[in-house]
Amino acid sequence: MEKSLKEILETKFKGSVFIDEPLAGYTSLNVGGPADIFFIPDSVESLSGFLRLLRKYKISFIVLGNGSNVLFSDKGLRGAVISMSHQGFKRIEVESNCVRCGAGVLLSELSRKTESLGLSGCEFMAGIPGTAAGAVISNAGAFEQDTGKIIERVESLDFSSRRRVFQKNDLKFSYRYCSLSVCKLVIIGISFMLTQGNVVSVSRRVEEIKKRREEAFPELPNAGSIFKNPDSIPAWELIDESGLRNMRLGGARVSMKHSNMIVNEGKATSKDIRNLVEIIQIKVLEKFGIALEPEIRIVPEFLNVQ
Repeated sequence: MEKSLKEILETKFKGSVFIDEPLAGYTSLNVGGPADIFFIPDSVESLSGFLRLLRKYKISFIVLGNGSNVLFSDKGLRGAVISMSHQGFKRIEVESNCVRCGAGVLLSELSRKTESLGLSGCEFMAGIPGTAAGAVISNAGAFEQDTGKIIERVESLDFSSRRRVFQKNDLKFSYRYCSLSVCKLVIIGISFMLTQGNVVSVSRRVEEIKKRREEAFPELPNAGSIFKNPDSIPAWELIDESGLRNMRLGGARVSMKHSNMIVNEGKATSKDIRNLVEIIQIKVLEKFGIALEPEIRIVPEFLNVQ
């Protein structure tokens, strides 16, 4: 990194920017080397200024939510990571059936808030460790519900720091896909349109979902489902039928509790996990002729320049 750029970053964004920051502590898998630049904006204004600087110096970036669905390289990231974890992006506002929240709001918190008001639509978020923005980008879903069904509006900044607003009709959603995932932008806020239910029925549904998640999820560090489900059969069944449940590679292991999850037994590297992912793909393809597509985001050391 140029000395002048480092000085600019540390002066202009003092307390919010970190150089050569290890990424392992920011991910649920607890792996990942250092990022050249790690930035935690405290406002839309600081985010805007940072994006302008990245554009000027032609630095690539990735946006990080809660780190629960991402695998960084052991060598880290040559570029910038923008973490939306500051409290400035964790506000929740409710007006009738419309819930507006910042990009960094945890889905578990959003579920608790709407549950307390008897608003229905966010029940499936209970127990999901991601953020609101992450749920939009991946169209997170479970138990026959998904994020796309309740989206009303998305606010963002593009790479030129221009504010862009998308209404529901501007967006396309499908299984684990949102059209915004291919856009070069940073989500800053989301509005959800929910339906009025009652606290008792919504709470009952939330508790049911939380119980089912607790029964399925392993206790060791993991990133949830590693693969998307093919149309014909759940990914975990394909992995099971390929004899891969509990398979180990280095410090990584296919979970005994849920075979579409890989756990870090304590000393796993990103390479261990990545190699295990590839072995699963090869074995399933050989046995069933089905190519499993990762649901987890595998981030290379070098990104394309924005």
